[in-house]
Amino acid sequence: MVSPAMPSSAAPVFARASAPVPAPRLWDISPLVAPDAPIFPGDEPYRLTWTARLAPSCPVNLSAMTMSPHVGAHADAPLHYANDAPAIDEVPLDTYLGRCRVIHAIGAAPLILVEHLRHAEAEAELPPRVLENLVLDDVPEGDYELIALPLKLQGACASPVRAILRDLP
Repeated sequence: MVSPAMPSSAAPVFARASAPVPAPRLWDISPLVAPDAPIFPGDEPYRLTWTARLAPSCPVNLSAMTMSPHVGAHADAPLHYANDAPAIDEVPLDTYLGRCRVIHAIGAAPLILVEHLRHAEAEAELPPRVLENLVLDDVPEGDYELIALPLKLQGACASPVRAILRDLP
């Protein structure tokens, strides 16, 4: 079979392959959640128990855990600070997704006050978020994309998050 001649306007176009774009750098800013993780006095520590183990009679491993939602990296809901305020399942997800600014308050310990952060507040124009127990030691000050989505825990005053920062494009 002979194909008809291809009109010149339909000639194939060959594009030069460009170099691959490197993926933006990610920082995992969540601490390990473990039985010895620091907790607020009176909070429930992290505990893991096995409810089923992989065996000829069981096709999967199953575990159960108990812990305060304030163990490890977590998002505080307005309910944590005020009665009758929204619980974590009522907080919009975009609160914990988007542009953020890392501000170092090194030397402000043991308690970081608003005064320690004022130098960056005016120029930031970013929504406030309450995320605690983040590991920012190796992250330079600057602007990043934050991804720290809380679980939809009905009625809870907080939720664990797996928090990461990503370089902005």
